[in-house]
Amino acid sequence: MNDDFTILKSRQLNHDVSHLLRPDMKAIVPDNPRLRPHPYYLDWHRTNCFKAA
Repeated sequence: MNDDFTILKSRQLNHDVSHLLRPDMKAIVPDNPRLRPHPYYLDWHRTNCFKAA
């Protein structure tokens, strides 16, 4: 997930999951910014775990 909450597709993804995603490819996040995923941890996950397409 990008810092703007856009869902990123992994090159490791084997199946079409587009039917599970919103048309705008954005995650549904809480209105309260304190409850949203923290950019630091999103970055950590993209850097250390995620395999981008």
